[in-house]
Amino acid sequence: MMNIIDRFMQQHLEIVGLCEELKLYATGDYLQKDTTLAYKVQLNLNEILSLHLQFEDHSLYPLLLEDKDPNIKNTALRLQEEVGSVTLAHTTYQKKYASQESIDKDIFTYADETQRLIALILERIQKEEVELYSLLR
Repeated sequence: MMNIIDRFMQQHLEIVGLCEELKLYATGDYLQKDTTLAYKVQLNLNEILSLHLQFEDHSLYPLLLEDKDPNIKNTALRLQEEVGSVTLAHTTYQKKYASQESIDKDIFTYADETQRLIALILERIQKEEVELYSLLR
């Protein structure tokens, strides 16, 4: 289990880095000049985050819900309910901003929705690392 958690934490670092980078490029001022970098970083983030969420949501959480330790099981159940909305929000966001043209149509809405999604992602990562992964170490 330790090796799997280390891998998830490494992915978290990569996701956080991409979130921080996208946060810089997905501002109204920056987007008015150029949407190319925001779109490129968003594509990288979408790819890594989609795989990561899929593994966590469909492999890790179901495994933890079967754990014999009630603390791990209950924490996983609670967090699964709390953080599950991130996957839906990310999927909706990916569909809405599937092209650079979709960003160009309304850069200010894109900037606002991107900043909100990043906050959700970072909150999920923090909760998992502090409340769940720490139990598994």
